[in-house]
Amino acid sequence: MGGKSEDLKRAFEDNDHQQIQIPPADPAIVREMKDADVFIKYMRDPAQYNNYLKFFEQEIETRGWRDVLYEYFFTPTPVAKSMFVQLFEGLYHPLIHVGFGIEFDQPAIVAEGLAQAASHAWGNIGNYLARCDEISRQDEGALSTPLQELYHQVRATDKIRMAVRLQQGPNRIKDGLMPNAMEELASIAAQFRVGNDHMDWERGLVESTSCATYNAAAAQRKGKAAKIDFFSMHAVTSSIFLSLLVRQSWIPSEQKAKLIEWKGRLDLAWYASSGSPQLDLQLVTSYQPTLSKDMNWQALYKAAIKCHDDGHVAKFVRALYSAEGEARELEGRFDKDTAITLPIRGDLWLRTAQMCLDSTTDVPLDEKWLMGAGFDPLWNRVTDVA
Repeated sequence: MGGKSEDLKRAFEDNDHQQIQIPPADPAIVREMKDADVFIKYMRDPAQYNNYLKFFEQEIETRGWRDVLYEYFFTPTPVAKSMFVQLFEGLYHPLIHVGFGIEFDQPAIVAEGLAQAASHAWGNIGNYLARCDEISRQDEGALSTPLQELYHQVRATDKIRMAVRLQQGPNRIKDGLMPNAMEELASIAAQFRVGNDHMDWERGLVESTSCATYNAAAAQRKGKAAKIDFFSMHAVTSSIFLSLLVRQSWIPSEQKAKLIEWKGRLDLAWYASSGSPQLDLQLVTSYQPTLSKDMNWQALYKAAIKCHDDGHVAKFVRALYSAEGEARELEGRFDKDTAITLPIRGDLWLRTAQMCLDSTTDVPLDEKWLMGAGFDPLWNRVTDVA
């Protein structure tokens, strides 16, 4: 994005207070992790992060990060199947972390991403995604339902909308959605399907990213200043790494289709966890930029890397710019259905990035994002506008 050494230093210092010393690894446990049963036994325990990190550092030093990633995510073994599910835990963070490591060829970051996936606490995402697969197989060969329509189906389903509570915070999927409305949500999400061919991968990638951005940008309230939901923001930020993974020649093709399907289905779960807010595209198309008025992508990049936050703004803006380029190549393919398949298209990618910059610049960290755009009490704290 053009950041200089002083920008990196400032960004690190902005978050230095959150850093903690990693405890030393236990050599005995690290050695045991070579055994698949032991590896799985220790999974989903955040206290084992340091041991998994040391284990993967050693594996990567010996074999290289591609071979290690392939074995632990993309082979038909019990370990890889468990790890593949974990890519989608933790509000997309294992996917994001592994993606950064791959993109910039950084073995240390790949090791951190693997350790994060292995040790992240269980949020019941795996059972939800497995149920989606079961339902989808019952109607094998059916065409994919437009993802935008599925967002609207989620909002129209009372049991889903009432399954979560504001007070559950980031645990709304685990504590609210999964115990109270998993079947209803999975029945809807299973209708998003991706075939095992390059053309459908491209369609699924761009459609899921456009709809994730639609969720982030269109969940506004008339009469209120623009705000972006914290959870839907991550659905957009992680999309750039989904594209990256699908373009890796060493990843099996059937796994690429699964990555895209599961990402789209997980996006729906995070939308539901935020209270299934009403999505109004008119509030995006009519948005009038303030601080970012007249900024192009280059200017937005320069502004984003100066933001005093924890990196979310810069990552979000970068993902939007990447998505705009990918979508541009496909927009003509859908002809009259473009508005359904790609609700965010054309200059709306830039408009969303402007909305993000305007609503977060010089705003206290705990006020930059909404922690659930479907909950009225959170909007009561947002500034009124004419």
